[in-house]
Amino acid sequence: MTKVLNRFSALNPQKRQGGFTLIELLVVIAIIAVLAAVVLVALGNARTRARDARRVSDLNNVALALEVYLDTTNVATYPTAGVAAPSNAQWATMVTSLRGANVIQGTIEDPINTAEMLYRAQTNLANANGTGAAVDTSYLIGADLETTSTASCASDYDGPNIGTVAVGATDCSENAASDCAGDDTQELDYCICNGPACE
Repeated sequence: MTKVLNRFSALNPQKRQGGFTLIELLVVIAIIAVLAAVVLVALGNARTRARDARRVSDLNNVALALEVYLDTTNVATYPTAGVAAPSNAQWATMVTSLRGANVIQGTIEDPINTAEMLYRAQTNLANANGTGAAVDTSYLIGADLETTSTASCASDYDGPNIGTVAVGATDCSENAASDCAGDDTQELDYCICNGPACE
C-alpha cells in the first residue's frame, strides 16, 4: 500500500499552494482602484452631458410651447416675462402663464437649479430696436451649460440684446476683470430668441 501511495505522489508532483502573497493582493487592489477611478470619471462626464442635453431640450420644448400659446389663445403676443435682463424670476412668470393657458404642466427647472445654474427668460419692450414691434412680441429664453462652450447667447445673433436690454452680463470667471465692471452674472451659453426684436 505504501508503494502505491508513493507512486501516486510521484505521478502528482503538485504541492498544495498557500494563499496569495501580500504583494499579489496589493497589486490586485491597485488595479481595481484604477479601474474604479476611470469608471467614476467617465460616469461624471456622462452625467454632465446628460444635464446639458436636458437643458437644451427644455428650452426647445418651451419655445414650442410659446408658439402653441399664440395659437391656442388667439393673441399676438407671448406671455409677459419682463424686459429686465433675463432672470429666473421672469422664467417663472413665463412658465406660470403657459401653465395657466394649459399649454404645459408642472414646473420646468434646471436639473441642478442653484443660484448659478437656472433658466432665464425675457420679453421685449415696445418698438424694440426700432423694429416697430409691440411689447411682448419677442422672447428670449436661455440657460448656462456645464460643459465648456465657446458659444454664448450674444454670439448666436447679430447683436447681444433683445430690445434695449443686454442678453447676458459678462462672466467674470471667463473674462478679464476690467470687462466685469463689478457684475458677476454669467452669460447664457445657450438661448433661443424669437420675434422681431431679436437682432
